[in-house]
This record gives sequence, C-alpha cells and structure tokens, in this order.
Amino acid sequence: MEESIDFDNRLSYYLQLKDLLVRQIDSGLYRPGDLLPSESELCNQYQVSRTVVRQALMELEHEGSIYKRRGKGTFVTEPKINIALTQLKTGFSKEMDRHGQIIKTEVLVQQISPATPKVAKYLKVKEGIPVLHIERLRSVNGEPMILVNHWLPSPLCDALLKADLSKSLYETLRLECKITFNHGERIIEAVGANEKESNLLQVDKGTPMLKVVTLSYLEDSTPSEYSVSIQRGDRSTIETKVVNYTSYGKNAKVNTGQVEYALISTD
Repeated sequence: MEESIDFDNRLSYYLQLKDLLVRQIDSGLYRPGDLLPSESELCNQYQVSRTVVRQALMELEHEGSIYKRRGKGTFVTEPKINIALTQLKTGFSKEMDRHGQIIKTEVLVQQISPATPKVAKYLKVKEGIPVLHIERLRSVNGEPMILVNHWLPSPLCDALLKADLSKSLYETLRLECKITFNHGERIIEAVGANEKESNLLQVDKGTPMLKVVTLSYLEDSTPSEYSVSIQRGDRSTIETKVVNYTSYGKNAKVNTGQVEYALISTD
C-alpha cells in the first residue's frame, strides 16, 4: 500500500514527507545513485505544497541522505565509507579490503625533500635535513576519497624510495623494511578543501573535509612518520571503540575481528 501524508496528524507535513522518503530509501525502493522524483512530482503525488517538499529535501540533504546536481535533479547518496580511527597496525588498504571496498592509489610524489619547519618539529629532526616525502591520492570504488602526505626520516628505509607505494605503505614497511610502528597519535579537525584538494578530490572549493594528522612511533618511541590526510567529510565517517580505564586498566586492549582498539576513556 502506498504511503501518504496524514493531514490530520499534528506532525508537520514536511517531517512526514521526510520520514516517508527515508523509509523508501531504507527499504531499497530508491537505491544509492537513483534519481528521486522531481519537486513537482512529489507535490502532485503527496498533495503538498512546494514549500513542504523543499523543506523535506533540504533536511535530507543536510543529513547526507541525498544530494542535488544542478540541472540533473536530486539523487540518493552512496553509503559513506567507514574509516577506523585506529589503523596503525592494519592501515587504510587493509581496513577497506576488510569491508570489501576496492582501493586504488595514485602516487603523486615519492622523493627526498628538505624537512620544513613543521615536518622537522614532528619528526624531531633538524630543519632542512633530508626526509622522504610521499603524496598519494586514494580512491574507493573509483571515487577519489583521500589525499595524504607522509613524511618519514631518511634513511628510515632506502627501499621506500623505489618501492611500489600504490600498495599499502605499512605493509611495504613491514615486508621490505622489517619496520612496524608500535604506537601513535591522531588529531582530527574539520577544514575546507583548498584549490589543490578540490581539484584532486573532485569537490567544490571549501567543501567540508576531515583533516587527520598522524604521528607514528617505533617501539623505542622514536617518531618515524608524520602524515596529513584530507578526506571527504561528505563521503566518510570516523569510527573508533573506547574502553573504560577503571574497568580495563592502563594497558587495555579490546580485540574486535582483525582490528585492535586500545583507546582509553577517563573521567
């Protein structure tokens, strides 16, 4: 039975329409990438005003369920890519493979460069000292998703300069260099895409992005990686697991599948 707006219900018409469209999307009536009916078609189908339709669609767009393309119409959004915050052992490639996603990596920069003041600060080396700079564009299922820059001390591993870094960097470090990062830190903030990022990630300049700064350390706490990734906020989410300090103690580790989480919650 086709759903309709209950005009005797106290709930606003636009909220009823919004909920109705959400149920249709969740049920698979409209799938990711499908074109929704036009505003006029929705008006006629549900006997509501254009203002009601626009309000419902605006809320769905703000929530990320749909997106509009000028001159094309309104489409159902593809599901967001779920990226684990704690990937120091598994890496992005392994994490995406675990979820059945197809990864493609384009290596844009792979060279020795002098350490800038910021790079020198994080790697705890002298400014101007040679470091390995790697810049890569990561795509998921054919869609550009992340632009990431890595800086590593040189020579952390000479093989990295000529290695095929279109594959997992962490896996290459482990197999070719016998290096595994022991622990690290991640800092996340919201930023707007600059001109370079908007071109490479195929979004408008100023589009909301997630900036993730990673500092990775060897077992002896030597800083050995500083990276900055810019990932599309409209197409990705950040996931982590948290455990309680008082329940698990200082060295708490929780195994969930192939990913090990060790984030501690305190008062």
